[in-house]
Amino acid sequence: CRFHTRCAAATSLCRNERPVLSLVDRNHFVACHHPRAG
Repeated sequence: CRFHTRCAAATSLCRNERPVLSLVDRNHFVACHHPRAG
């Protein structure tokens, strides 16, 4: 993930793999491995 250096919830997964875009709420998409972490 391009934000792994700025994200408090980042893990090694974030440093090594690009997250896919996913729907977390109606009309709210994120590209994050840990969207509910912070």
